[in-house]
Amino acid sequence: MRNALGIVVLLVSVLSTACDIGPTNPLDSLPSDVRSFLQADPTLGVRKSTPIELTGTDVSVYRISYGEPLDCPSGCFYAEALVMRAGGRVGWATYLNPAPNSRVFRVQPQDTSSFTPALLTELRRKDVSAYFAIAFMLAYSPNMADAVRERIRLETPTLAPPSYCPKA
Repeated sequence: MRNALGIVVLLVSVLSTACDIGPTNPLDSLPSDVRSFLQADPTLGVRKSTPIELTGTDVSVYRISYGEPLDCPSGCFYAEALVMRAGGRVGWATYLNPAPNSRVFRVQPQDTSSFTPALLTELRRKDVSAYFAIAFMLAYSPNMADAVRERIRLETPTLAPPSYCPKA
């Protein structure tokens, strides 16, 4: 019996060390500029970071879970936000109650070639909630290209009616 218990303990310890459960710090898997951006707010408490893989573009989007656990009696979950990286800049695409020192991502004129209809199509296919959040941000950006603004208007008329998307 002792031998069987010893074998079970050995097997469990081998399996637990052989399994790759990923980084223990959710920031470890992020690019250094995104990691630095998130570490700038020590009160954030990042719990999980998930990249939304986009191909053929310099735009990167990361879904971040942060803060204290919420509604734990029925199963804990965390607040979520999107971090965007494009044109050598990192900023919040969405965030609830941002800290005063937080940087919100603002589309610059030089970014407009990155935010193409093809990018929006891929984002919508991979993460529809991220698509709507970023489409909203792009629809209201005065620097957004007309083709992208029109695509948003056609695909999401309730999100961005033409009268709400003035070109500034």
